[in-house]
Amino acid sequence: MYWACTEGALAHALVVNGGIRVIQGAAIVATFPYTMMICFMCVSLIRALKMDTNDEDITSSRKGFNTGMLDVLEGFKPESPPPHAPSVKERVKTTLISSVLSAIPLKSVAESCEYKTMILPIVATFFQWMWIILLCLTRTSDGAHSTAWAMYIFFVSVVTKMRKDLRDKRNIYGNAVEDFICGFTMYPFAIAQMNHESQTGDKLS
Repeated sequence: MYWACTEGALAHALVVNGGIRVIQGAAIVATFPYTMMICFMCVSLIRALKMDTNDEDITSSRKGFNTGMLDVLEGFKPESPPPHAPSVKERVKTTLISSVLSAIPLKSVAESCEYKTMILPIVATFFQWMWIILLCLTRTSDGAHSTAWAMYIFFVSVVTKMRKDLRDKRNIYGNAVEDFICGFTMYPFAIAQMNHESQTGDKLS
Protein backbone atom coordinates (compact mmCIF):
# COMPACT_ATOMS: atom_id res chain seq x y z
CA MET A 1 0.00 0.00 0.00
CA TYR A 2 2.84 2.36 0.92
CA TRP A 3 4.76 1.77 -2.29
CA ALA A 4 1.61 1.96 -4.43
CA CYS A 5 0.73 5.39 -3.01
CA THR A 6 4.33 6.56 -3.32
CA GLU A 7 4.64 5.47 -6.95
CA GLY A 8 1.33 7.12 -7.79
CA ALA A 9 2.42 10.38 -6.16
CA LEU A 10 5.74 10.30 -8.01
CA ALA A 11 4.08 9.70 -11.36
CA HIS A 12 1.67 12.57 -10.72
CA ALA A 13 4.54 14.88 -9.77
CA LEU A 14 6.37 13.98 -13.00
CA VAL A 15 3.31 14.69 -15.15
CA VAL A 16 2.52 17.99 -13.45
CA ASN A 17 6.03 19.40 -13.16
CA GLY A 18 7.74 17.57 -15.98
CA GLY A 19 11.10 17.10 -14.31
CA ILE A 20 13.25 14.22 -13.08
CA ARG A 21 14.56 16.34 -10.20
CA VAL A 22 11.10 16.26 -8.64
CA ILE A 23 11.14 12.47 -8.64
CA GLN A 24 14.66 12.35 -7.22
CA GLY A 25 13.75 14.63 -4.32
CA ALA A 26 10.50 12.84 -3.60
CA ALA A 27 12.19 9.43 -3.68
CA ILE A 28 14.79 10.53 -1.14
CA VAL A 29 12.19 12.04 1.20
CA ALA A 30 9.89 9.02 0.94
CA THR A 31 12.55 6.37 1.52
CA PHE A 32 14.66 8.04 4.21
CA PRO A 33 12.39 7.04 7.17
CA TYR A 34 12.18 3.50 5.81
CA THR A 35 15.98 3.32 5.50
CA MET A 36 16.45 4.45 9.10
CA MET A 37 13.88 1.91 10.26
CA ILE A 38 15.77 -0.88 8.48
CA CYS A 39 19.02 0.19 10.20
CA PHE A 40 17.40 -0.07 13.64
CA MET A 41 15.75 -3.40 12.71
CA CYS A 42 19.13 -4.87 11.70
CA VAL A 43 20.62 -3.87 15.05
CA SER A 44 17.62 -5.33 16.91
CA LEU A 45 17.87 -8.60 14.98
CA ILE A 46 21.55 -9.03 15.85
CA ARG A 47 20.83 -8.36 19.52
CA ALA A 48 17.91 -10.80 19.56
CA LEU A 49 19.98 -13.57 17.96
CA LYS A 50 22.80 -13.05 20.46
CA MET A 51 20.36 -13.17 23.37
CA ASP A 52 18.74 -16.37 22.04
CA THR A 53 22.12 -18.08 21.79
CA ASN A 54 23.25 -16.75 25.20
CA ASP A 55 26.25 -15.08 23.61
CA GLU A 56 28.69 -14.12 26.37
CA ASP A 57 29.30 -10.79 24.64
CA ILE A 58 25.78 -9.63 25.52
CA THR A 59 24.95 -11.68 28.62
CA SER A 60 27.95 -10.30 30.53
CA SER A 61 27.04 -6.68 29.77
CA ARG A 62 24.27 -4.28 30.66
CA LYS A 63 21.52 -4.31 28.06
CA GLY A 64 21.34 -0.55 27.64
CA PHE A 65 21.53 2.95 29.08
CA ASN A 66 19.45 3.99 32.09
CA THR A 67 17.07 5.92 29.80
CA GLY A 68 15.69 5.15 26.36
CA MET A 69 16.04 7.41 23.33
CA LEU A 70 12.48 6.65 22.24
CA ASP A 71 10.99 7.43 25.66
CA VAL A 72 9.91 10.70 24.04
CA LEU A 73 7.11 8.73 22.36
CA GLU A 74 5.75 8.03 25.84
CA GLY A 75 6.16 11.63 27.02
CA PHE A 76 9.39 10.66 28.84
CA LYS A 77 7.24 8.52 31.16
CA PRO A 78 8.02 4.88 30.30
CA GLU A 79 5.86 2.18 31.89
CA SER A 80 8.80 0.72 33.82
CA PRO A 81 11.29 3.53 34.47
CA PRO A 82 14.68 2.61 35.96
CA PRO A 83 15.21 3.55 39.63
CA HIS A 84 17.71 6.32 38.82
CA ALA A 85 15.90 7.88 35.84
CA PRO A 86 15.78 11.70 35.77
CA SER A 87 12.54 13.66 35.94
CA VAL A 88 10.51 14.55 32.86
CA LYS A 89 11.45 18.21 33.25
CA GLU A 90 15.15 17.37 33.41
CA ARG A 91 14.93 15.14 30.35
CA VAL A 92 13.12 17.75 28.27
CA LYS A 93 15.58 20.44 29.36
CA THR A 94 18.64 18.32 28.53
CA THR A 95 17.24 17.31 25.14
CA LEU A 96 16.56 20.94 24.17
CA ILE A 97 20.03 22.04 25.27
CA SER A 98 21.60 19.13 23.37
CA SER A 99 19.94 20.24 20.15
CA VAL A 100 21.75 23.58 20.06
CA LEU A 101 24.62 23.53 22.59
CA SER A 102 25.94 20.00 22.95
CA ALA A 103 29.02 20.98 25.00
CA ILE A 104 26.95 21.43 28.16
CA PRO A 105 25.51 17.88 28.40
CA LEU A 106 28.67 16.35 26.90
CA LYS A 107 30.78 17.91 29.66
CA SER A 108 29.49 15.42 32.23
CA VAL A 109 30.10 12.60 29.73
CA ALA A 110 33.72 13.70 29.35
CA GLU A 111 34.10 13.80 33.14
CA SER A 112 32.55 10.35 33.48
CA CYS A 113 34.92 8.95 30.84
CA GLU A 114 37.80 10.62 32.72
CA TYR A 115 39.08 12.60 29.75
CA LYS A 116 42.07 14.75 30.62
CA THR A 117 40.64 17.75 28.75
CA MET A 118 37.24 19.03 27.63
CA ILE A 119 38.37 19.31 24.02
CA LEU A 120 35.88 16.78 22.59
CA PRO A 121 32.73 18.56 23.87
CA ILE A 122 34.09 21.85 22.53
CA VAL A 123 34.95 20.32 19.15
CA ALA A 124 31.51 18.71 18.95
CA THR A 125 29.80 22.05 19.58
CA PHE A 126 32.02 23.76 17.00
CA PHE A 127 31.02 21.28 14.29
CA GLN A 128 27.38 21.47 15.43
CA TRP A 129 27.28 25.25 15.05
CA MET A 130 29.18 25.17 11.76
CA TRP A 131 26.51 22.77 10.48
CA ILE A 132 23.69 25.07 11.60
CA ILE A 133 25.32 28.24 10.25
CA LEU A 134 26.23 26.72 6.89
CA LEU A 135 22.70 25.36 6.47
CA CYS A 136 21.41 28.90 6.99
CA LEU A 137 23.81 30.12 4.28
CA THR A 138 22.80 27.47 1.74
CA ARG A 139 20.95 29.90 -0.54
CA THR A 140 23.58 32.61 -0.34
CA SER A 141 26.81 30.66 -0.74
CA ASP A 142 27.84 27.98 -3.24
CA GLY A 143 28.94 24.75 -1.62
CA ALA A 144 27.54 25.70 1.79
CA HIS A 145 25.02 22.88 1.74
CA SER A 146 27.52 20.06 1.12
CA THR A 147 30.01 21.59 3.57
CA ALA A 148 27.27 21.81 6.19
CA TRP A 149 26.56 18.10 5.99
CA ALA A 150 30.28 17.35 6.14
CA MET A 151 30.35 19.33 9.40
CA TYR A 152 27.38 17.28 10.62
CA ILE A 153 29.22 14.02 9.90
CA PHE A 154 32.23 15.30 11.87
CA PHE A 155 29.91 16.31 14.73
CA VAL A 156 28.21 12.91 14.79
CA SER A 157 31.61 11.19 14.68
CA VAL A 158 32.71 13.02 17.84
CA VAL A 159 29.44 12.10 19.58
CA THR A 160 29.93 8.48 18.44
CA LYS A 161 33.43 8.37 19.95
CA MET A 162 32.22 9.74 23.28
CA ARG A 163 29.21 7.41 23.32
CA LYS A 164 31.45 4.38 22.70
CA ASP A 165 33.83 5.45 25.46
CA LEU A 166 30.90 5.83 27.87
CA ARG A 167 29.55 2.40 26.97
CA ASP A 168 32.96 0.84 27.53
CA LYS A 169 33.27 2.62 30.86
CA ARG A 170 29.82 1.43 32.05
CA ASN A 171 29.97 -2.02 30.42
CA ILE A 172 26.92 -1.33 28.24
CA TYR A 173 26.45 -3.64 25.27
CA GLY A 174 26.65 -2.10 21.80
CA ASN A 175 29.01 -1.13 19.01
CA ALA A 176 30.24 1.94 17.15
CA VAL A 177 27.81 1.38 14.26
CA GLU A 178 24.83 1.58 16.64
CA ASP A 179 26.31 4.68 18.23
CA PHE A 180 26.76 6.36 14.86
CA ILE A 181 23.20 5.55 13.75
CA CYS A 182 21.79 6.91 17.02
CA GLY A 183 23.83 10.09 16.74
CA PHE A 184 23.08 10.59 13.06
CA THR A 185 19.32 10.12 13.28
CA MET A 186 18.45 11.45 16.76
CA TYR A 187 21.47 13.30 18.12
CA PRO A 188 19.63 15.46 20.74
CA PHE A 189 18.12 12.35 22.31
CA ALA A 190 21.39 10.40 22.05
CA ILE A 191 23.37 13.17 23.78
CA ALA A 192 20.70 13.59 26.46
CA GLN A 193 20.75 9.83 27.07
CA MET A 194 24.53 9.92 27.47
CA ASN A 195 24.25 12.85 29.88
CA HIS A 196 21.69 11.08 32.07
CA GLU A 197 23.80 7.92 32.12
CA SER A 198 26.93 9.84 33.12
CA GLN A 199 25.10 11.55 35.99
CA THR A 200 24.03 8.29 37.63
CA GLY A 201 27.55 7.55 38.75
CA ASP A 202 28.24 3.82 38.87
CA LYS A 203 24.62 2.95 39.73
CA LEU A 204 23.04 0.36 37.49
CA SER A 205 19.55 0.67 36.12
